Amino acid sequence: MTNKTIRENYEKSVNQYLKVFAKKYELDIDDVYWIGGVVGTGVIGWGDMYITFDDLKEDIDNDYTFFMEWYWNGVECMSNDSDQKLINLKSYAMGLRYEMTTDQQRLIKEGFEYNGGSEKGLYEVYTKKLDEITSIEVTYPLFDVILKQNTQSIELHKIVNIQQLISFVNSYK
Repeated sequence: MTNKTIRENYEKSVNQYLKVFAKKYELDIDDVYWIGGVVGTGVIGWGDMYITFDDLKEDIDNDYTFFMEWYWNGVECMSNDSDQKLINLKSYAMGLRYEMTTDQQRLIKEGFEYNGGSEKGLYEVYTKKLDEITSIEVTYPLFDVILKQNTQSIELHKIVNIQQLISFVNSYK
């Protein structure tokens, strides 16, 4: 296989991703241009959006439903001149949000998945798989912790902050 054939196949694949993305979000495929001019690298200009091919591919590969929400929330965060860092798409998919407290963001960054909150919004539940049979569930902001091994669970109530939780998780490993 020649270099030219490899490049052509790559460009065909990239264009397929673009077409699927355009259809999924009802965008005009004619509005696409590559900043720098090289297909499949760098940043894509699409209407008034600037996205990377990696993010576009991540969205299509994982069939996310929130790409536009993630993108425009990031734009809003940047336009507010806040000190907050942008949230990458993968972290957003795990549940990280701009409006979360620092502790909530740290839970997501430490590999916990957001599983929703209580009906009255008093607490939220995060889980993390520690190994094949063990997982940990955290109720935030209470920091009630349940360690589960298959069907057995151990409730821990001694953890009072994110530092203790991370230390506990790291000591379990």
